[in-house]
Amino acid sequence: MKNENNSTRWWFVVMLLAIVVVVVWSVALVHRPDSNTASEARPQMSASHAGATSIPTEPKPNPLSAQQKRELGKAESQGKKEREKEEEQARIAVAKFFENKFLAAGYSADVFANGPRHTYLTLRYIQFTKAFQYQFEQQEQDTLRSWRDLGLTKITMTDGYDTNSVWNLKR
Repeated sequence: MKNENNSTRWWFVVMLLAIVVVVVWSVALVHRPDSNTASEARPQMSASHAGATSIPTEPKPNPLSAQQKRELGKAESQGKKEREKEEEQARIAVAKFFENKFLAAGYSADVFANGPRHTYLTLRYIQFTKAFQYQFEQQEQDTLRSWRDLGLTKITMTDGYDTNSVWNLKR
């Protein structure tokens, strides 16, 4: 009985090894560079030039016309403006999100995005004391980094009177 169990185990190991070999071999065939594509990259020579050696030259790209360049520039400019507008809307939404979070937690806080392209974030709450602002700076570096990644460049935390903290997040 023990021999049958051993032979079954060896048969299983041999079959598993065969499957691995077949898989590796098929992957190697799939990722092997095609001989056709390699020959297509080389220039074809006629029978009369078979003995001569020549240096293949790459085809020159067609230059863009002035009109095509202007259209390409306009498209890139339009895409950039749309992307900036979307980023600005995202910053406004982040401010509204945090204000709603404060309100849901029972804090009467104002959070708003202002400044050029809404890149400044202002948080105003009566209990944003000097100690709270210090702890925030020490413990919330990840939050400040994520705000910088959103495109915010300046964060102002104030109690509405005389205690202010300002973080410049310029890259």
